[in-house]
Amino acid sequence: MLTDRGKAFGFTLIEAIAVISIIGTLSVIGFGFVAHSAEIFVIVSNESKAYNELWVATEKMSRDIETADSLTVSGVSELTIINSGKSGCANCVDKSPLVIYRLNGTTLERETALGIFPLAVNITVPTGEAALFALSGRLVNLSLTKTEGDISLTLRTSIYPNRDLSEVVQ
Repeated sequence: MLTDRGKAFGFTLIEAIAVISIIGTLSVIGFGFVAHSAEIFVIVSNESKAYNELWVATEKMSRDIETADSLTVSGVSELTIINSGKSGCANCVDKSPLVIYRLNGTTLERETALGIFPLAVNITVPTGEAALFALSGRLVNLSLTKTEGDISLTLRTSIYPNRDLSEVVQ
């Protein structure tokens, strides 16, 4: 800043350009952090959505399997559950004794007397697995892979039915 006997006349052109350059550099750096943070947020949101869809589907199947009277696995991607209704959800709207889970293309569906309802989309048999459903004695193994864009999540779980099954067919 130029002064003449203590009075200010303003900034020089070089001082103004230096300040503008510093502000511009800080803005570019700050924008890079914000853009990267937004990109990470979108990725985490998509992964969370995919995981939640898999978890809900697996939880629904687990509850039906736990209360099953009999289970039948047909082919690579169909599980039929018969439940007499002795032990189940007392407050549930759908108390169908017959429930069928099947992979229709890439959509995992749940079929009951009330209709066919999609549980999850973009589902495939995990790499290295023979089927979505596998029976091993009393143990039922579920393996689901969901692909959403660049994200591929696999969820595996094992379920022991609450009682001895009257019929287990594979």
